[in-house]
Amino acid sequence: LLSNQSYNYDTISLSTNVIKNLVHINGVNDNKFKVYIINQLGQILLESENEKTIDVSKLPNGVYLLNLIHSNGTFNTKFIKK
Repeated sequence: LLSNQSYNYDTISLSTNVIKNLVHINGVNDNKFKVYIINQLGQILLESENEKTIDVSKLPNGVYLLNLIHSNGTFNTKFIKK
């Protein structure tokens, strides 16, 4: 079962889905969490701990997956780096 009854996943979001330099993560209430930026081949390109702003300026333009892991579960979303 892939659900968590006590957590509202709608509260976590990115400031925008089209990113130029910085990814801003909104709605994370945990103090401890990990963020992975993953390319379309499934390779982890960036890792971050407890950072709500991540610099992606050095990544080439393309579509990426943001994977956030925290005590209440996992949040995944795609974004476009331009």
